[in-house]
Amino acid sequence: MAPLGSEELQRLGKDLLEDPSSNMNNILPLLKALNTEQSKDSVITAVRGLKIYFSDAFEKGDLGLSTAKTEQEDLKSVYRAWLSRQYSSFIAHLLQLVERGAQPAVQVAAVAALMEGVRGYEGSGEFNNHMYDRVVEALLGNSGAAPEALSYLITQFLPYADVRYYTLRAVAKVAEAGLAGTAADAGNSEAGEVADEQRRQSGANAEASQKVDLPDLARSAYDVLAHIPHDFRKSFEADKTDMEEELQSWCGSLPAAANGGESSQKRRKRKRQQVEKEGTAAGSKDVKAVKWANPVWLRRAWSKAWLSLLRLPLPQDILKKVLVKMHVDIIPHLTNPHLLTDFLTAALDAGALHGILALHGIFTLVTKHGLEYPHFYRRLYNLLTPAALMAKHRARFFQLVDVFLSSSAVPAYTVAAFAKRFARLALMSSPAGAMIAIVFVHNLLRRHPSCNILLHKPLPAGAASTATSASQQNGNAEPHATGSSQAAEEPHDGNREGGSNGLAEQERDANRKEDSVGALQYLGQDPYNFLEEDPAESRAVDSSLWELDSLRNHYCPQVAAFALALDKDLTDRRKTSEIDPAPLLTGSYSSIISAELGRRLKRVPVAFYPRKLTGLMDPEACKADFVGWAF
Repeated sequence: MAPLGSEELQRLGKDLLEDPSSNMNNILPLLKALNTEQSKDSVITAVRGLKIYFSDAFEKGDLGLSTAKTEQEDLKSVYRAWLSRQYSSFIAHLLQLVERGAQPAVQVAAVAALMEGVRGYEGSGEFNNHMYDRVVEALLGNSGAAPEALSYLITQFLPYADVRYYTLRAVAKVAEAGLAGTAADAGNSEAGEVADEQRRQSGANAEASQKVDLPDLARSAYDVLAHIPHDFRKSFEADKTDMEEELQSWCGSLPAAANGGESSQKRRKRKRQQVEKEGTAAGSKDVKAVKWANPVWLRRAWSKAWLSLLRLPLPQDILKKVLVKMHVDIIPHLTNPHLLTDFLTAALDAGALHGILALHGIFTLVTKHGLEYPHFYRRLYNLLTPAALMAKHRARFFQLVDVFLSSSAVPAYTVAAFAKRFARLALMSSPAGAMIAIVFVHNLLRRHPSCNILLHKPLPAGAASTATSASQQNGNAEPHATGSSQAAEEPHDGNREGGSNGLAEQERDANRKEDSVGALQYLGQDPYNFLEEDPAESRAVDSSLWELDSLRNHYCPQVAAFALALDKDLTDRRKTSEIDPAPLLTGSYSSIISAELGRRLKRVPVAFYPRKLTGLMDPEACKADFVGWAF
């Protein structure tokens, strides 16, 4: 039998709606159209016709959970049982359309029909979360699901508060099941024959659907969670009385007695108003408290969903997006933010931009949530490398570094280590990177006046006087050494006059030579250890910022000009100010050259030639020096 066309299917659906009792057999060809390789228009027509029919059956009471099980079933009970089986088959076919990779428009129509079933099967005000779990699993966990179908769910249904709550729960289940390597069990015995029939129908074609890889699952789950708002309390303000307008519900239930931010007096008043408005008794289903309208339960579901997502292996692009919004949109709204410590530590070990973004999350946990992380600045210190000054995302990187180092509670030895590291990095980097490093040195010294001693480090006691005469002592050392060797060649006779005096003079000369060499070695060595990972052990406080002298003579004039800014008295806060590093973070050779070419010169050098220049050298003047050459 040839497949039915779109017009024929549309006629069958129209007849079914006009006279359901006489044309109930039209359900079978419409269901068959969902299981064959029909055209897009034919499948969409069949889906829409069955969706309208089953929605009407719910409203009339012909379809529901309770069906008769006795042997003396009347005709209506038999009809309801048969209709329930056809509905279960319809739901299973819709899920297969999504899982088996039907055309995007077909999948969108299938999702729309499934969402009608989510709010229709268990009656008004009841959300069929078991069916909805399967819808979310089909969209997130199967490679055949079209992005258009997921976008349709996000844009059309996430504005409803109950859909958001059950979406959070479903995403957590799918992520946990994917991580465990098993299919999520979205069905439940409470769903009765519907869930059993759905599993049986979908199991028949299980091979047609293919599970997605965990990174792809994480990408889809992130797209869903990123569209769910986290301002839980904003939707539950106590001064609002019309809760039905305040929280839109897809299933039609009323969020009575679920506002965790209102007083008991206002809660009782709202209940009375709702009872008078609806004409129902207090405690009935219409005014029953629901979890999705409670900000406490919503926050728990939100936290569990995000934590389940972060346990998945995240792709690099999703990891970056998560870390960027971590300190603003995720950490403040979790029930227990400390659970993110392992995730952030693992991201920190990756280094580069991910490392600094993860460090920002840890910084938020330390400063606002009481996390103890003693090695925070040590990890930040090790992220400052020559490659960081040339990285693609260095603007974001150093913006966060500036935030971390802006605290006045950072110990002086840590500030000194960072100042030395930036100064050393300035010598290793391009002119654009050197200017960034100089700005950080300037700002660190201004924020911490005690570290200004690094600009003019005095010599140790006794070393200064020894160092000034070191060259003279070194010049006189050789004759003393020669005399000593001659004295050593002569026999040491105790009775010889002046023998003991010669030995004493030789010992004094040796001591002076050792002091001179030690002073010269002190002047030529830097105690700072650039390779030390711990800033406390780098001996930066024993060193000085000698690198600034080299930077003042840098081949790039702009770098030399920036280095001169450190000649000011940075301890005077009234006459100095911090330099904003933001304009320099995107600098490069191109920007430096453009700035020089665009500069207006106050005095333009003029070259005057008494006659037209024909060459670099005067031919008459060169003939005598270059005989035989032609110019």
